[in-house]
Amino acid sequence: MSQVVSPSRRQFIKTFALGTAFSRLLGKPWVASVLADIQPAGAGNIGKFSIRLSDFPALLEEGGSVRLSVNPIGFDEFPIGNFWPIIINRGVGDQFFVLDSEGTHASCIVAAYDRFFNLMGCPCHGSLYDIDGTVISPGEGGSPDQAPLRRFNYSFDGVETLTIEVPGLGYTVRGTTVETGTGPRFRLIFPTFPEVAYEVHSRSSVNVAWTPINFAFTATGPANQTVLIGTDQTRSVYVPRTAQTGFYAVAIRLLDLT
Repeated sequence: MSQVVSPSRRQFIKTFALGTAFSRLLGKPWVASVLADIQPAGAGNIGKFSIRLSDFPALLEEGGSVRLSVNPIGFDEFPIGNFWPIIINRGVGDQFFVLDSEGTHASCIVAAYDRFFNLMGCPCHGSLYDIDGTVISPGEGGSPDQAPLRRFNYSFDGVETLTIEVPGLGYTVRGTTVETGTGPRFRLIFPTFPEVAYEVHSRSSVNVAWTPINFAFTATGPANQTVLIGTDQTRSVYVPRTAQTGFYAVAIRLLDLT
């Protein structure tokens, strides 16, 4: 299994559930959407995830900016995995600009917005972008008609929560009970993306907060795993069934690359 290489300044800071939760009540499966919606979008799915602005102090101020990613980036300024980081810039008032950080010159990862210089820069060829993703300067070898950074759809509740739509990130989770010699386990089956880190969360009822739990990679193996690194394949994890009812969700760890 490949490991995520994370320089010290790049830490896992948040986790969001993006998939389907499962519960069993009186032996019958119950399925519900949790913290995210899955919608078809051409060849892939749109994953919706929400962040709280209070978790990212920079976004509480005009001109503040963060870069968030579901997979790490390499020292060559390209992602290790399928997804480029997302840049979130706060404009005036409740205006936000949610941008794909893939540079439109040579696909290098663009930096977060710098309030002092009023721009975002590409480290590879010097392209410069405004807070809304429009091109200020195409950089070395760039075209005068270079395209702006791609924008992602989002919604804001006007207070705390920003919900972002990411094409290609959506996925669904299937679940089933498995009987083993040491007691029942619940199997969660879901597609994974390369170098994306997954956790399993659980709660006993809808009124209780989600909590990360350990899991096993096999039906009879020790339930001592906390993270699964995606491999672009469908994977399964197994959690011990310690109660008759409960909810499970597969979550993705979110990297702050600001």
